[in-house]
Amino acid sequence: MTDNHDARDGVSAEATAPVTPAWETPELERAACLAQECYQNPIAQVAFRAGFLLCREVMARFVEQGGDESTAASIRANWLPQFGDDPGGPRQYDFAEVAEAEDMEKGPWRARNPGPSVDAAVYALTAMVSLGMMLPAIQKEDSSHVG
Repeated sequence: MTDNHDARDGVSAEATAPVTPAWETPELERAACLAQECYQNPIAQVAFRAGFLLCREVMARFVEQGGDESTAASIRANWLPQFGDDPGGPRQYDFAEVAEAEDMEKGPWRARNPGPSVDAAVYALTAMVSLGMMLPAIQKEDSSHVG
């Protein structure tokens, strides 16, 4: 028997070796998207994206601690377009994302669904609060037009 066969069953060692895709392959990107698409419940879609956003923020902060701001920025910019537009980092809603009107200054406003990616950014911020993490700078929105 040759060295690449298992004497117990005669199966080639190459045939039984696990196949692990490289991180940069299209197959892995498709697998991640397929996993996310399997969640038909909108709440699960938001939770999946929130975990993704929180993970990329935590990884970026880790890299930043070592002084590599360029790589940290690259991590924060990493997003799968199959999830929709990149909502940015963990943050609060922008009023225009959750309301719409002919005249946004005067209303009347109607509720608007911002989509799972924007919702995820808000949930990721909530997770950061619950974990006691330092929060990103949050700009307060001018809400003087809200009646």
